[in-house]
Amino acid sequence: MPTQAYWIEVDGKKVRVPSVTTVLKIAGDKGGLMNWYFQSGKEAMRLELEENRGPFNSVWDLPKNAAEVGTITHAMIEAHLHKVTFARDLYPADSLVEADKAFEAWQRWASARQFAVREIEYSATSKRHRYGGTLDLAMSDGERTIVDWKTGSGIYADAIMQVAAYMHLWNEHHPKERAQAVAILRLGKIDGSHHWHSWPADSTTIEQAWRAFLAARELYDAWSVLAKAV
Repeated sequence: MPTQAYWIEVDGKKVRVPSVTTVLKIAGDKGGLMNWYFQSGKEAMRLELEENRGPFNSVWDLPKNAAEVGTITHAMIEAHLHKVTFARDLYPADSLVEADKAFEAWQRWASARQFAVREIEYSATSKRHRYGGTLDLAMSDGERTIVDWKTGSGIYADAIMQVAAYMHLWNEHHPKERAQAVAILRLGKIDGSHHWHSWPADSTTIEQAWRAFLAARELYDAWSVLAKAV
């Protein structure tokens, strides 16, 4: 899946800025990612030794990976919210099995909750802080909420930093309709469970997450300068 580019205008010139997820690759919580790499490595060895498949030069070459399942689940939810048919034939059958479970979790959550969709897959850039991002969902269910959904096995600190950054993107472009809450909806791709994590926009947790993201944004710039120096 191609990476989306984000641009701002500075002194009449277009300047490319990093995405939220790119910034978090520099400073985010690597615990969950490192475990995924470890598990993927074990699976690659099993496939090569026991099933004579491969060789695999990258975790992305494995028959199925968590990132792919997450991407498919996002596409399913987006199609559902837009009330259009999801094009199943565009995706591998083995990845669809877990994506179907995660989507089932989404349907169970959505059917039990009354909410109005404000924006789906809303993309924006911050000229002030020079970053861009695409949030999953802006909704109203008694309060304006920015929602990010995950299909991983847990919620890590960088996920909270991510949704805090999305909230500030939204607020910068909607100063009269500022978000009142942020949330992460974790969708179980194995058992179809759903787990809702929500914080008030002005909570200490979200304030800390935003400060952490700004620090990561500054680190990203410093890292980029150093990378060009060697």
